[in-house]
Order: sequence, then C-alpha cells, then structure tokens
Amino acid sequence: MAMPSLYRSWDAYLKRYCDIGGVIEAAPLCPTSHVGKPSVSFFIEPSGEVNLVGSFDKFEATKYVNAGCFFPQTSLPSSNIVDLTNSVGAKLYEKGVIGHVTVDLVSFPNAMDPQGAPLYWAVDINTEYTDFAAICNYFETLMDGKFDKAIGEYNIEVQEEKEIPQAEEGKKHSTMAEVNEEMLARISLQNTHQEPRTFMFCNFLHHPGLATIQYKTFFHMCRLENVSFDVEKRFGTSFTMYDSLQSAIIGLMTIGVHRKQAIGFMIDAMNFIQNQAGAAPNSVLLDHEADSIQIHDVIATVRHINRAIESKTKGGGKETSFLN
Repeated sequence: MAMPSLYRSWDAYLKRYCDIGGVIEAAPLCPTSHVGKPSVSFFIEPSGEVNLVGSFDKFEATKYVNAGCFFPQTSLPSSNIVDLTNSVGAKLYEKGVIGHVTVDLVSFPNAMDPQGAPLYWAVDINTEYTDFAAICNYFETLMDGKFDKAIGEYNIEVQEEKEIPQAEEGKKHSTMAEVNEEMLARISLQNTHQEPRTFMFCNFLHHPGLATIQYKTFFHMCRLENVSFDVEKRFGTSFTMYDSLQSAIIGLMTIGVHRKQAIGFMIDAMNFIQNQAGAAPNSVLLDHEADSIQIHDVIATVRHINRAIESKTKGGGKETSFLN
C-alpha cells in the first residue's frame, strides 16, 4: 500500500478499494537497491516537434512514496530516454495531445544478461506541467547551460581568466580607445571549459517549526551559516517557496558538480532547517487521514543516501540506483 496513512485499517482500505476500484502494479523481483525510478519530461509543440525538458531519478521517502529527484537520470542509457521521448511524444501528438508530458518508469537489471542494459517499464504518464518538470526549468534558468541528451549530461561554460602584465606605474590612458583596447585584451586571454552540473531536489518539506520564523530572520541566518547559492560558480542551495514560511512548507534544491556534492549541500541545508526550526518531529501515526510525507522520513532517506555514497567512495562496493 503506497500511502497507509490514508486508511485506519485494512478493512477500511479494502472497503474503499471495492467501492471505487484500484490498481495493482507488479514490482521487479530484484533487490530494491537495484531498482531505478527514472522519469522523463518533454514538451510537444503544436507543430508536433518533441523537445526533451529533462530526465531525472526519483527517490523514495517511504516505500512507493516519492520524496524528490536527482537530475540528470543515470538509471538508463541516454538512448533509451531519447527513443522513449520521441516515440511516446509522436503517438500522443497523433491523439491530439500537445504541451507538457512526464512519463514515470522503473528500471531493473536484466536477469538474462546482468551485464547488459537494464530493462524498464512505464508505470505512469502525466499530461501536465509537473513539479519535476518545473524544477528542471528553474535549474536551467539558474545555470544557463546545455543539456546534451545524447549522453545525458548537463554542462555549463566556465571562464578562466589568465594573468596579464599590469600597466606601467603612472601610465594613464589618453583616449577611450586605449581603455577599450586593454579591456579587449583581457577578454581575449580568457579561456573557457565545460563543467558538469547536477541537482538534488526535495519538494514539499513540512516542518511545523518553520511557521514561527520570519523571512528576514530565516535568510539572515542562511547568510551567517553559509547556506546559499553561489551565482558566479553556479552551485549551492536554493529554496523553493511554495507559500509563506507560515505555511511551514518549503522545497530544497541543491546543485553541485556531481551527486556527492549535491547530497552534501542537501545534508547541510536540512541540518540548518532543524537548527532554526527545531528537531524534526519523529515519524508518528497521524490522528487523521492524510497523504502528507513526514519530514523525518525524508531526512532519514537523504542521510541513508549520503552514507551509501560515502561507503561506495571509500570501499568501492556495488552501485545502487541513486549513486550512479
């Protein structure tokens, strides 16, 4: 059952299931650590052209309940993502669908060829502008880079400025032309290189303690604790504000050169939130029917991912789906 908090007992769930029906989905037989949860978002133009918005790996707060995602996805070969985008997009356009589409998948090892490409199933399709598609566009706005869909990597252009001799002491520019000439000389000595970027996103984090904090205080403490986004280097932490802090809900996106760095930023940001708003409430049985995700579960998941990636870095163990 994906969301047990919606039902007080098995009998209540069974009655609801019999009243309105439901969906029973198969699950891969391999260990859950080997199951990937990639998704792909694309946009179907009125002309029929299909443009890839982004592909990402989702991770769970509790079993079958998504808590956020990593961009870009690494669960499947990029060619699979491109082929699926084009084929599904073309078929939807034939049926009169245009606009944003997100397709959710699960990937798992091929038992007949463990060393080959993983298999995958499509489990859901959303013909709307989803939160994950929106965060991909927000990331693009911050980065101003390029997503290479052929290899599944996002890169930005970084400038390197070389040292040039200083002007002679006491020398003054007699004309504006000389000033412009020196500025052009400095620009010509700048080299550029491509640098990768990835992000981790946790949406709808609910912490009751946030409701007692004012915007000014919150972001002032962000500066003091160095929880921020570096505009020049284009990495760090960005908050997504769905409402005022008094709603006690916030979103977090952390951007790094690789997933390990993005996870590190996320751990720091979550520790910061707990320091400001108080320790996250323990996971408890809710006294009302709700489909909310408790922040305690999200924090536990992120810390588990962090420990797993640190263990892999030190020991070189077998990769799990979210560490690629």
